[in-house]
Amino acid sequence: MSALYLVSKLCRSIPALRNIKVTHIQPYLRRTTVTLAGEGVQRLATEEVPELGRKWVGRWLFGCSGMVFGAVVIGGLTRLTDSGLSMTDWHLFGKRPPFSQLEWEKEFAQYQQYPEFKIKNKDISLQEFKFIWWMEYGHRQWGRTIGTFFLLPAAYFWHKGWFTRALKKRVVACGVLIGFQGLLGWYMVKSGLEKERFTEPSDVPRVSQYRLAAHLGTAFVLYSLFLWNALGVTSPPQMIKQVSTYAH
Repeated sequence: MSALYLVSKLCRSIPALRNIKVTHIQPYLRRTTVTLAGEGVQRLATEEVPELGRKWVGRWLFGCSGMVFGAVVIGGLTRLTDSGLSMTDWHLFGKRPPFSQLEWEKEFAQYQQYPEFKIKNKDISLQEFKFIWWMEYGHRQWGRTIGTFFLLPAAYFWHKGWFTRALKKRVVACGVLIGFQGLLGWYMVKSGLEKERFTEPSDVPRVSQYRLAAHLGTAFVLYSLFLWNALGVTSPPQMIKQVSTYAH
């Protein structure tokens, strides 16, 4: 049912307005419709992004979502192989892995100071320790790679003006979440290294299930945000430039 038809029906239902004809109102309605449509088109035009920019931003967002999905998979493998507590320190920009025998022995000795070794892995060999250490190291490096893959293109695309105002806010939100996820990951691992939590031989050294759930949940949120924005950029809703409805 059109707006013009509703107006005419309203005029007929009110005695004081019965003498007003639809033809008297139609020019004003039409002019208002065109004006509003023009304002909408003008507003959308200011948010227009070049086709090349839209294509590359979409690919980048899809790549970010895929890398976050990969991080979840690697994190699951790290969990299944009981590798998460093998690295007992945390560095923002990473650290050089041990290469010499002496460096590995030093890293292993540091691991032996914590509950997982004392209660659960007393019989683990240096070779077995190397395997779980590399698993955790790979997981952390993958997270840092995500941060780099996100930050550098984001800065370039922002400079080129390939982000709309709405997308700028979402990109900032994603960047904050990535940083938060890194800190949350260490906060989770730290819970499994706290010696006061594991004092009995029957205790099982592990990270807090609540921190683990928060860490995994944040990854799901990041994945969803990247994928949603990627689809929004590559398959935007069709822009309606002008809509005019008339009564028959």
